[in-house]
Amino acid sequence: MLSGESQHSHARVGSVLAGNMLLCTLLLLAIGLFMVYNATAPRALETQGLSLQFFKQLTFSAIGLLSFLFVVMVVPLDWIRKSGPWLGLIVLASLTGVLIFGTEVKGAMRWFRFAGISFQPSEMAKIFSLIFFAWYLDRNKEDLESWVGMFPSMLLILTIVALIALEPDLGNAVLLFAALVSMLYMGGARLKHLFILLLATVPIFCYFMFTRFDHIRRRIEVFINPEDHLSGGAYQGHQALIALGSGGVKGKGVGEGLQKLYYLPEAHNDFIFAIVGEDFGLIGCGIIILLYMGIVWNAMQACIRSTRLFSLLLAYGITFVFSGQALFNISVVTGLVPNKGISLPLISYGGSNVVFTLIGLALLIKITRRLPPDQPLALGAIRIPKKARLF
Repeated sequence: MLSGESQHSHARVGSVLAGNMLLCTLLLLAIGLFMVYNATAPRALETQGLSLQFFKQLTFSAIGLLSFLFVVMVVPLDWIRKSGPWLGLIVLASLTGVLIFGTEVKGAMRWFRFAGISFQPSEMAKIFSLIFFAWYLDRNKEDLESWVGMFPSMLLILTIVALIALEPDLGNAVLLFAALVSMLYMGGARLKHLFILLLATVPIFCYFMFTRFDHIRRRIEVFINPEDHLSGGAYQGHQALIALGSGGVKGKGVGEGLQKLYYLPEAHNDFIFAIVGEDFGLIGCGIIILLYMGIVWNAMQACIRSTRLFSLLLAYGITFVFSGQALFNISVVTGLVPNKGISLPLISYGGSNVVFTLIGLALLIKITRRLPPDQPLALGAIRIPKKARLF
């Protein structure tokens, strides 16, 4: 029998994990605001005298924080679960609508524009799809082991992902596809069925990548032979590596980096991690990575202790998308994978991304705060039936 002190300690495990994630989230958001200002202010001073991108990022960060607090403090988790089907309809309607009524930018139909404000439905879809799919799998968990029962889930995944890919936004489409398939496995689907799903979709993906998505093929060619494209497709990645290398261990100091001034285009967007490396060196980059790891580690501890399938699946999906987005962005900046426009969560410039990232983390913290008292060795509180039967 546990002592009173031990019971109190175990009862507070959810609050401790949630507090750790909250601290890491606020630190990352503060660092992101500073880095957007740091990357844009020098050029802005030469023109209009202020950093418009910083004030936009500050505004959206404030909106995101208000949404964060509203979700954590006000919205009941049961209401979030029951809203799953409606959020699924919103996802399908918005992703379809942007292909018809959206604003085209550089050949991509990813944004709605209202009074000078841009909204990217795919960022909303990443969070709302996770809620919808967690609700759907929880509701149909008894049918997932059969092929017939799993087929509607596969159809839903392919529909949502295809709409995002058609914008085209292949990076977010692949990330969301991986997250939803992982949730399907966590929900009880058999590995054989998922393997068949991959065998059916990967050839289709490759076909469209080399036909309709010609820019993806070019980026792969640039990645394989970057020295042949230093003045073209490989220019941004090459300059990012120069920024990281010139920063060394300690960095050049705040505002001392040169890449953001004239060499690295749109440094405040997807390649902002390179500016962190130039100004703050390996130490600064390491701090950001540790903060991401802090959120992911605490989130996985929450998943382990979940006692409701909906909470487990939603927490896992949010963690997968958040960590996958950070890992992919850092891998692009460091030259480990081909360039693809995925933002660094809470750090890169972007209104829709920061707002819905904060909403996703708010859901994660809310789930964590509602964990039951911890029980020693209660790993995997959700028991997926026949999980050992992979085939």
